[in-house]
Amino acid sequence: MHKVPSAICNEIDLLLSPYGARRLSSKEIANLITQSALFGWQITTSLVYKNEPVVINLLFCDKSESQIPIIAVAAPEIEPCEIPHIEEHGRLCVWPSRYIVDKKNNSYILELLSDAEALLKEAFDGNLDTHFEDEFQSYWAYHPQCTKKTLSLCDLERTSTRLIATFESKKLGVIMADSSAQIENWLDNQGLLPTHSKKKIRRQFLNRIEKSVLLQLKHTWRPTDFPNTAKELFSIIKKEFADQYFEIATMLAISLTKKTSEIPTILVQFNTSNGVALIAIHFSRSIFRRVNRRAIIDGFRNEMPLSHFIERTSTIKITGGAINRADKNWLAGRDSNPSHKIVGQHRIVLIGCGSVGAAIIRLLIQSGFTDVVLIDFDKYGTENSSRHILGLDSFDTYKATALANKLGREFPHISINAINKQWQGDAIARTSISRADIILSCTGDWQSDQSLLQFQSEEELGVIVFAFVEAHAIAGHVIVNPPNSNAFNSIHYVNGNKIGTLITPCTTWPHETIQKIPACAGEFQPYGAIPLTHLQAIAAKTILSLVLNPSEKDVLPYIKIWLGDRSELEKLGGHWNHNWISSFGDPGFGNKEVTLIFEKQKWKEKYV
Repeated sequence: MHKVPSAICNEIDLLLSPYGARRLSSKEIANLITQSALFGWQITTSLVYKNEPVVINLLFCDKSESQIPIIAVAAPEIEPCEIPHIEEHGRLCVWPSRYIVDKKNNSYILELLSDAEALLKEAFDGNLDTHFEDEFQSYWAYHPQCTKKTLSLCDLERTSTRLIATFESKKLGVIMADSSAQIENWLDNQGLLPTHSKKKIRRQFLNRIEKSVLLQLKHTWRPTDFPNTAKELFSIIKKEFADQYFEIATMLAISLTKKTSEIPTILVQFNTSNGVALIAIHFSRSIFRRVNRRAIIDGFRNEMPLSHFIERTSTIKITGGAINRADKNWLAGRDSNPSHKIVGQHRIVLIGCGSVGAAIIRLLIQSGFTDVVLIDFDKYGTENSSRHILGLDSFDTYKATALANKLGREFPHISINAINKQWQGDAIARTSISRADIILSCTGDWQSDQSLLQFQSEEELGVIVFAFVEAHAIAGHVIVNPPNSNAFNSIHYVNGNKIGTLITPCTTWPHETIQKIPACAGEFQPYGAIPLTHLQAIAAKTILSLVLNPSEKDVLPYIKIWLGDRSELEKLGGHWNHNWISSFGDPGFGNKEVTLIFEKQKWKEKYV
């Protein structure tokens, strides 16, 4: 049970009495515009700022005591951006939100007050001014802001100021990218562009893509540097790019020739000690917009000298803007996942877009794959919903197309293509497979897999990874099959009446596990979505390992196997297979991963 406020107040009164703290009255609390405080204290510090003693408020805003109290400067008045770490209404950012204290011991309050006073002293002395740069975006938020939604696809690892592409609509706001093709791919994946069959309408949409500029500045702005007019921005450019002023200023001029928007937008990038900071700058007008019946371009037909342009645009007001980043570096790990660059260089083809493969490919896209081909000739049925990442809204559509549409909307930066045919007889599918770095087969279809192995042998394809489950998905297998390794076929019967079945399955069942349905040749293997998750994760990790840690020579064949819960196995009437136990050991209670390696045409467990 939490202590009542009166009891807490009495304890804190005693704690703060040596510091001359005064408890705020209920009227004073009510008049505060900082927070909806419940109770608080006012303390006069030993600090002086603007020739006034610094007074701070210690405010409790949560009756449950789950939050650390707020420190706010009550006097003198300090505006945000005047010194670092001051927010609106004098609130002081002392500790990060993840800071943990023992709330049962109120002595933490003394630590908070001490840290607050030390922080203010350092700020008053100018010792924290570099924090304006390190935490740039927090202070930029206090600059006059435009609420226009802006999305950047630009590669921020490119260290150059350059012309970029921009597209604007009422629904999306502003999209900015390194090329018009990048924007086109994004819009296609979002389903916002007319199809290629509607050439004229599609062209009209794409004609709205115009040029803008991304300025990469060497020096991160402090609040006193924030520009308010185009003239101030040109001055910054002249200072930053003395040798390239004409070139960079020309790029900025091109950005202001935007015809499809009355408010042109550019991007500005800073590389701070805490990472990349990216912002938008919105201009109040383009050179074509008429104000008082006049436009900046009036009097010039084809071109305007840069000096005239700068003079005529000098009074254009500019406002700041926040950016939502959607570039590959950010989406694949907030600029902290260097492996995505390697992963993104590889093409992967998925054959079989069912419940196993669909989730694996999504994990791989989240890990950095951006060049993806999906192949499946089957349509999505209502019964698939219990274990597929697609839902009923995909009913009666081809799985490959439905999955490509879903993943394209979720990850519009990728290149994803769907082929709704059996790959064996389709030239486009075969070409896609032959050009892939990794081929993932999740069909669970013996004939398809055998054709794929033959194709691998004939065409010297890349590595094939097979993923499939045993009965009830109690066990799942991920097989890495390099060319001519015989890994996949070595664990299966390849002839006779058992052809296509595992020689040594992990599980054994006294009854048939396949369920029949009242239809010709209708049957299915019952299991839900949860038993698949381990297999899907193992398959995705295996493929990433192949890409990130390739062998200096040929990749060796191996198998990753997930062995599920023994109690679930026995509940369904099955047991661990005795032949598996004698060959690779007793799985015991299960819930474990086993790795088998293929040496001298024989599988054996690899102990890590």
